[in-house]
Amino acid sequence: HGFINGGHVPDYGGYVSYLGVDPSARKRGLGTLLFESIFAAFREDARNSKATLPFVVWESCRPAWDAPQSEWNLWTARMKTFDRVGAFWVEGLDFLSPNFMEEEGEPIVLQLFVKPIDLAANDFTPERLKQVALGLQRRVYRLDENDPLVTGTLPPGCSPRLRSPLKAEGVGVGSR
Repeated sequence: HGFINGGHVPDYGGYVSYLGVDPSARKRGLGTLLFESIFAAFREDARNSKATLPFVVWESCRPAWDAPQSEWNLWTARMKTFDRVGAFWVEGLDFLSPNFMEEEGEPIVLQLFVKPIDLAANDFTPERLKQVALGLQRRVYRLDENDPLVTGTLPPGCSPRLRSPLKAEGVGVGSR
């Protein structure tokens, strides 16, 4: 009734690319279980390769401000799951991803979430968070650091910080 996909990226961290739970199986802790299982697999892979696993990172697409309430409800449920698994929202950074559906389309604006593993949450300074985003763009998306998606994600003066996913902009009915 659910799936999770991702990988341990040596000399970077863990990356969760997809998580899905069938609507009929939601609100039963399956998302949390899937996250915990992939975190364990990443830890095992890092240990077997004699590497560290500083963090696990993933993205999520916040609904458009005028999206139906059902999309906002799903976003809120995601934020609660992310909170339960000990992840943090990277506030102050909009991650620009290639639009794989339309090659010439606008980039997809995503929010980043980080689960500290071998590092403590307070180790994630603004500079380290910028390196997490840059690493994701370079190691996973294979973008050059001069690519407009990279420079748009990390503009001058960008100062990201970790926050509770429950504080992610747009969570809750009254905050849109």
